[in-house]
Parts: sequence; C-alpha cells; structure tokens
Amino acid sequence: MFVCLRRARSRTMAMIAVSARADAFVRAWVTGSRLMTLPQPPKDAQELFQTQKAIAEHPLVASELGGVAGYKLGGAYAIPGEPCLWAPLFRRFIVETPGTDLSAAVIGLCAIEPEIAVIMGADLKAREDGMPHSESDVWRAVDRVALAFEVCGKRLSPEACVDAPKIGTLADTLSSGGVVIGTSWPAASELVTPEAVRSVAVDLMVNDVKVAEGSSSLCPAGGPAQALTYFANHLNTFGMSLKAGDLVATGQSCNTKTLKAGDVARANFAGLGTVEWVVPP
Repeated sequence: MFVCLRRARSRTMAMIAVSARADAFVRAWVTGSRLMTLPQPPKDAQELFQTQKAIAEHPLVASELGGVAGYKLGGAYAIPGEPCLWAPLFRRFIVETPGTDLSAAVIGLCAIEPEIAVIMGADLKAREDGMPHSESDVWRAVDRVALAFEVCGKRLSPEACVDAPKIGTLADTLSSGGVVIGTSWPAASELVTPEAVRSVAVDLMVNDVKVAEGSSSLCPAGGPAQALTYFANHLNTFGMSLKAGDLVATGQSCNTKTLKAGDVARANFAGLGTVEWVVPP
C-alpha cells in the first residue's frame, strides 16, 4: 500500500511539474519575452513528451497564438531509444504567403532549417485493432507536400541555457519558432511519392553563398514519409492524433544555420524547386 501511495504521489508531482513548465514556456511565447531561468527540466523522454502535449493543450495557445497548426519533428536520436522528438507549431507563426512578416525579434530567431513539410487531409486516429498505421495508410491521409523552412526560435535566454541539461532546453518546443511554406503539390503527385522524396538532395544558400548541404534522407527514420509514419503512431500513444489541416515539418535535411535580419535564405531541393525567405527584423 505504501509503495502504491508513493508512486501515485510521484506521478502527481511529475504532472504538476509538467503543467508549470508548459505554462512558463507558453506565457513566454505569448509575451515574446525570454525566460531568464530554466523551468525544472523533464526527467526523461516521457515527461518531455508530456510537456509538449501540455503546451499544445494550453488555453493561451488557442486564444493568443492561433491554436496548434501542427508539429515539428527533430532531435533525431537526441535521447537514447527515441528516433526523434516532437513539439507543437503555433498558427500565428506559420507563413504561407510570400512577404508575410515572421518577426525574427518576436520568435527569438536562432537558426533556419530546410525541410519537407506535409499538410494532412484527413484525421489519423488510433486504429481500433491497436495495430500501428502503415506508411501507405499515413500517406493516403496527406493532402499536400511542400518545400519549407523551419525558422527556429527560443524562449530561453542564453543565461538560462548555460549548463542546462539538454533535455531541459529541448522542452522549449524544440525551438520551433515558425515555418515558411513554399511550393506545394498534391500528395498523389508522382513528384512527391514517399520514395520520390526519401532522398532529395538539398543545398542551403544564405546571401547566395552555399552554407550547408544534405538530403531529406536525414529526416528521422530515413525520410519524410517514414518520419511522418513514426510520428502518427507515436502521437496516438498519448491519446492525440494528427488532424486534417495539420502541418508537419518532417525534420531537417542539413545542418541548421544562424541568420540575421536582412539575410536572404534559399534552399534548393533537387528536382523539386526552391523556397526562399528574407529575414525580417
């Protein structure tokens, strides 16, 4: 009996910490402020995922940040045993129209990553038989596939990051500031089948100078469709699911690079095209 009570108390304390941590980050995103001290970091991957879930469900996200627009995938193998990590994207920071302002100052811009993104066309709730969704099932639920930049931001101040455990800094929504969406195609197009986008070569240019190169095969699980399939099933284990209209940034294709206001970033996706963004102040 004593052991059961102790475990129950431990779970309650953990959920209190999750709620407080999520509240601190959301309020910082809403106000555009920086956190000078790191909220109590998660103790493991499970608590990190619970934190991201609590952020996604925070009432201020709906009322002040436009709600959850989708999710980013990242931190490939950053935590032993986890193929990748995930965090919510806020609708307020999703740019689909060229020239739309995504203020570097507001999101605390720290880096940029070229990625292949997907926009869901149907819900992907957990299967009634308990089996995972197959890759083909997941791809059939996709509406569009797009070239994109994930624009990384931070709510933690540099001071808060000093000597902070890695899992603590990852709780800052994996630095998911915003997403700039470029050219897109229907998911049924032969240009963007799971195999066609699995190993697309990518060059990242800043002010017409190549600063990084890579491939979409660097996405978690080996490619965009594979990363999306893993994530759809993983999200179901938390009582959550991808929904029609959700945007998923499937993971970086090359090393992140820092930018400053006025820089012109362009990513070339071989055989598909380019996405470009001029960094606003």
